Amino acid sequence: MIYSSFKVVHNMDRIEDLKNKVNIMPTQIQVDLTNACNHHCPYCFYRCARNKYLNALFNDQDRIPYEIMVSLLNEFRKLGIGAVQYTGGGEPFKHGQIYEILEYTILSNLHFAIVTNGGMINPHKNNILAKADWIRVSLDASQEETYLKSHNPDYPFEFNLVLDNIKSLVEDCPDTIIGVSFVVNPVNWKEIVSATNLVKSLGVDNIRFSVAYTPRGMDLYKGFWPQIEKLALEARKLGDEKFKVFDLIMPHLENLELKQKGYDFCGYQYFTAVIGADMEVYPCCTLKYNQLSKLGNLKQQNFLEVWNGKQRLDWLKKDHLKLVCDKNPCWMDSKNQFISYLIKQDAPHINYI
Repeated sequence: MIYSSFKVVHNMDRIEDLKNKVNIMPTQIQVDLTNACNHHCPYCFYRCARNKYLNALFNDQDRIPYEIMVSLLNEFRKLGIGAVQYTGGGEPFKHGQIYEILEYTILSNLHFAIVTNGGMINPHKNNILAKADWIRVSLDASQEETYLKSHNPDYPFEFNLVLDNIKSLVEDCPDTIIGVSFVVNPVNWKEIVSATNLVKSLGVDNIRFSVAYTPRGMDLYKGFWPQIEKLALEARKLGDEKFKVFDLIMPHLENLELKQKGYDFCGYQYFTAVIGADMEVYPCCTLKYNQLSKLGNLKQQNFLEVWNGKQRLDWLKKDHLKLVCDKNPCWMDSKNQFISYLIKQDAPHINYI
């Protein structure tokens, strides 16, 4: 499964190193090329979920210069890092040199993926996007009116433009997994099933349902949660061999409610590094733009110096689960629970499979 929490088992050499306290290299790097965005979503995690523990350093003026990105890609290749995910923060295609960066990623023999709202894709350059492992487009609606409320784009015609861009990606990128994201919120929840039918008709590989992470937590869904469950079940029935429906609603709602993590080791941060548009390195996407979780700045150091540096090693020694993470929802709880189990030296009852 694309969104499986168990993919870490394909990196058992790294798991063994973690058991022995070895500082492993990440398997992927997530990069915010820019924090600028052509949409102004009312439930944007980085813009509405802000407090002293979350996103306090977020600045929509930040961007990574092309020259820095080229240097980083050269370094990733030499370090044997397998993949780069271009995400946000902001909208990756808002970066003026996105296609040059993607071309250099390809030349560097790095796998890459893109998370985008789809509004700024240039279909004439889909030959470049066809080299991506996967592309996920945030749609969050089946009707234009709902889309405008959920995304608040710069231009009111973007809904149909995004649909056209998705169609073009499906046609021009046959070897790339094209997925659609639907973040359930009070504006769009009634369109769970109709959006599934819509994107299935476009020929995409999958749709992924998740929930909006806001300071209101579960209260955001008061009064209509049972209806969401019913619609999600109906949407799942539309999946088949060619079209997958990934319903992450319940796991993500459990994340919102989880005050104590239930594990004492955050393994995810060893497999993934996150580079913000401010060129700070962070442990994960949830802790981007957090003053407490800055690991080092790429204006002063290269990536390896940050990864092996005192600032990051000091962070790893802290009880950051209590310091920061217990105060915030985390998308990676299930992955961390599994990694924590894998590194146990004395896991009980191992014969009872």
